[in-house]
Amino acid sequence: PMETTPIQLVSYTFLCVLVVTVLLKLRSASGSRPNLPPGPWALPVVGHMHFLLGALPHQAMRSLSRRHGPVMLLRLGHVPTLVLSSAEAARQLMKVHDAAFANRPVYTPADVFTNGGQNISFARHDSRHWKAVRKLCTVELLSPRRVRSFRPVREEEAARLVRSVADAGALVDVGERVKVMMNDVIMRVSVGDRCQQRALYLKELDRAIDLMSGFNLTDLFPTSRLARVLGSRSPRATWEVHGRIQSIMDAMVHEHKMAMGSEEASAGHEREDILTTLLRFQRDGGMGGIALTNENVSGVLFVRRFFRGVGNHGDNDDLGHARAYQKPTDNGHRAI
Repeated sequence: PMETTPIQLVSYTFLCVLVVTVLLKLRSASGSRPNLPPGPWALPVVGHMHFLLGALPHQAMRSLSRRHGPVMLLRLGHVPTLVLSSAEAARQLMKVHDAAFANRPVYTPADVFTNGGQNISFARHDSRHWKAVRKLCTVELLSPRRVRSFRPVREEEAARLVRSVADAGALVDVGERVKVMMNDVIMRVSVGDRCQQRALYLKELDRAIDLMSGFNLTDLFPTSRLARVLGSRSPRATWEVHGRIQSIMDAMVHEHKMAMGSEEASAGHEREDILTTLLRFQRDGGMGGIALTNENVSGVLFVRRFFRGVGNHGDNDDLGHARAYQKPTDNGHRAI
């Protein structure tokens, strides 16, 4: 018989240890696997993103939910995403488990433009900072008295919209005119009529909204270095837009602080714009023990514009316009 050499003995021993280790790993993995919601088959790198190609995302998810149920788990790149497509599932999330899902994920563009999630939309809901900013918005910025004080601004811009349509004498894009009117209302309410860099500010805000509303490779593949340098939505492009917005905001803050020092600006607070209100609280030491920095002020103004869906890239507005144009008579009668 053939004798076993020491090298063969070591090889056999190593192979046995390897097999036992793999079997133990598989057993422990199967025993501790969490009970995750169902979902379609996934590709190794992109996950389930291939199911969202060629259709609107919400329509593609509706088709998948009909096959896999109202609670479905997708993986967009490296990011697990829970999809709810029934009223009962949404009720469970928003009412029963509201505290567990109250904090929204801060992706790369939102993290940059909100200075690390310091504003009301992306701050942690249980933090002192969020509570103070929320109180500031509800008591001062969006109070009934403050909303009524800006009624003349809304009426002036609405009258200007009607005149522009009447004087055109031809077909006009009403949707685009309404967006311009909403831009003007929000700008006048937010920073007043004295903004010298208004056009540039709106242009940079539209670019920021575009960066925040689209898919970002860095958010889908957070550990990939290649994703950080590819495409027009790279972190470098985001920081460049943020820098330009912040420089414009610094100029606005300087102009408003100069105006606040004059006797004309100190006559009363009834019609002061939102930026002046924020700077007044900043001068008086903040609110609720939280100091307002220039970054906080910029974040509040940015969020007001972003979450009203105003701009050239307001997907919600565009979707609503498309629905209205499909059935103009029904939607018009309902509005009347």
